[in-house]
Amino acid sequence: MPALESLMLGEKTAVVFDIGTVYTKCGFAGETGPRFIIPTAITLPTGEKKSISSCDGKDENRDFLKTFLYKIYYRYLLVNPKDRRVVVVESILRPSSFKEVLADVFFNHFEAPSVLFAASHLMALFTLGISSAIVLDCGYIDAQVLPVYEGYTLLNAWQSAQLGSKRIHENIKCYLKENAKLMDVVNGESHLSPCSDSFVSEHIIEDIKVRTCFISPRNRAIQWKAWVDSVDSSAPKPSLYQETFVFSLDKLGNSRPIQIPSDIRELTVECLFSGDNDQITITTLILQSIMLAPIDIRRYLILLFDKSLDRKFFFLCYVSPFYCIQVTSEPENKRN
Repeated sequence: MPALESLMLGEKTAVVFDIGTVYTKCGFAGETGPRFIIPTAITLPTGEKKSISSCDGKDENRDFLKTFLYKIYYRYLLVNPKDRRVVVVESILRPSSFKEVLADVFFNHFEAPSVLFAASHLMALFTLGISSAIVLDCGYIDAQVLPVYEGYTLLNAWQSAQLGSKRIHENIKCYLKENAKLMDVVNGESHLSPCSDSFVSEHIIEDIKVRTCFISPRNRAIQWKAWVDSVDSSAPKPSLYQETFVFSLDKLGNSRPIQIPSDIRELTVECLFSGDNDQITITTLILQSIMLAPIDIRRYLILLFDKSLDRKFFFLCYVSPFYCIQVTSEPENKRN
């Protein structure tokens, strides 16, 4: 407990914030994980919920952060902000204007003793106790790849693309509208009806993604790609334990379950590896990042992958260019 640590050590533990687009992680330094993971949103007096992504301008961001951080300090963490140092884990893409507003709220409104802004890519390595890695940060909007070597971030090798949870949510939403069915029980018999827009809300889509979707192994992903790309259905469909499954919405405030085809569990996440018109995927981001790194550390970055289990390593070898190098020795000087 932070209270006991302050009595023994004489200094109170710092508060750690990781403010994201959809969720915010908060807790205390020195602990194994965050205390709370809560939505980055507040409830207005009218009862309407407002997220941080809907704020426009410094004034709206300042009002939002005052209300949001007050809720974290006094409802979740239960500490006095004047007695706690603050560590903010931030993305390297965070605008400077937002950092200025956030620092102003901490210092002038909550009167925090100190505020430290730490890069999320470096903080990720502290939990593993290593100093070099390729850090892949998949958020809600985009995915970022940044190599870190001996504690130094290689900003010239930084890569980013819009391959986050938002892309997966869009795929699930389109798939539900086309294939999902609502189940109605009338006189003991089940009847199916098309899924309406009210049943594909953001919280339902996120619940389906977290509880059912996963990334397939490389062999099965190749089978799915061949089945999707085949025009005349020549490629066989990968085997499934059951063709459909019933997803209950009782915990989300709806008594009508949804019947969903089982292939949604694997196909909706393949957008991270299949690419778009520009052929940008998670694998190509990692490959471009390694190729932009200094040549003397590329081999070390490649060795970080688990070659037997990692699907990214398999596709990394598949998309990387092949170089044929021939080494010849210097001809000997012939003397007569």
